[in-house]
Amino acid sequence: MWGAKLRKVVLGISLMLFLICAPVLMFDVGIVGANATSIIVPDDYSTIQEAINAANLGDIILVKSGTYYENVVINKTVSVIGENKETTIIDGSHRAEVIYVTASNVEVTGFTIQNGDAGIKVEDSNMSVIIDNNIIQNNYGVYILATEVSRDIVLADNNVSYNNGTGINIQVFGGRSYIYNVTFSSNIVSHNNGTGIDIQSYCGDHGGAIYDITFTFNNISYNNGIGINIQRGLTYWKGPIIHDIVFSL
Repeated sequence: MWGAKLRKVVLGISLMLFLICAPVLMFDVGIVGANATSIIVPDDYSTIQEAINAANLGDIILVKSGTYYENVVINKTVSVIGENKETTIIDGSHRAEVIYVTASNVEVTGFTIQNGDAGIKVEDSNMSVIIDNNIIQNNYGVYILATEVSRDIVLADNNVSYNNGTGINIQVFGGRSYIYNVTFSSNIVSHNNGTGIDIQSYCGDHGGAIYDITFTFNNISYNNGIGINIQRGLTYWKGPIIHDIVFSL
């Protein structure tokens, strides 16, 4: 199950690091490859959080099937890959976020994420967060928040359904805060008790914006609230802006 995912992640990380660190690689080509490590949970560490804490930047954390009762904080560049999204379960025990992402260049794939205030919360992550191929069932499904900047976020092939509240919430809060370049592709967002997808900007009188949001091939249906809600709040003369939101089949 991990083979194709691992090849994709390694290729993506290698390309990303090459583009970012090309001047360094000219002097020492072997540094990036030598430092990237695969860590297996629970073989190497008994919990996902212990593996993240021990990981170096760019490491790949492979999680075997099982139920892990954790609230995971991802605060560094890593990829966290479940063996099978049906049988690799992270359970938040009804406390806070099940997965809380504050770092850049992070991927989370192949999990059932359940029983948290939010399944996955991404806050002020300013480059490249990929959330794909997960089942997400909580009070809120996915919460993308910016008090400064969150950008370059991809949600693909997730099933965000049967949450007690909103399926996916995108929100900027505070002056000069921005969320942009977010892509939703081939997700199922259905049977949530609240709104399917909620996009809100509450920025006071100092600007801030949500823009460049793209929805492609998503199934947004049978939610108890509105399917998609787009809302501006506290709109002063320099108030929040929401623009360039594209829906396509």
